[in-house]
Amino acid sequence: MSKYQFALMANSFMFDKTNLPAVGITATEYHEISEQNTITLEHKPCKDLYIYKKETGEKITDYSIDESLITFTDMAYTEVVVNYIYDYTNATELFRLGRALINGFVSLEGRTRIKDDTTGLVKTGILYIPHLKLTSDLSIRLGAQANPIVANFSAIGVPVGSRNEAYVSEFCILGDDLSSDF
Repeated sequence: MSKYQFALMANSFMFDKTNLPAVGITATEYHEISEQNTITLEHKPCKDLYIYKKETGEKITDYSIDESLITFTDMAYTEVVVNYIYDYTNATELFRLGRALINGFVSLEGRTRIKDDTTGLVKTGILYIPHLKLTSDLSIRLGAQANPIVANFSAIGVPVGSRNEAYVSEFCILGDDLSSDF
């Protein structure tokens, strides 16, 4: 599924980096404090820096930080867990879920192949819904055994036409198969 299909399926706005500030990314790192009582983090923390002793879970508060270098007081060779948030400033695309991309109506046209019961000929069927309102919510399945691609969407067909002639959709079976090779 492409990012544009995802945005349409979830009926969500999509923004690119030009419209976004830096994105805060949570990081967890495991380090052993060096003989010089220092560790160097992979990124420069911007907020929420927490350091714990790996063995006991005890919070460490006696340290100083300069960019991504953390200096401790007399803790050489201690294993620590560091949790922090850093600013990700590379290209970013954001989907704002819950804010409708399309507030109006769209139309839907789909094609299928139908085999005639009596003649055995394959023909093209076309489904057309002229007035469709997207009502999708987003369902994400997580876990090791989860299927990562579940592309479902929901919509409501709205009747069109005059009062006595109103309809929601049309299904047309053509005399030919439009996708055949011959």
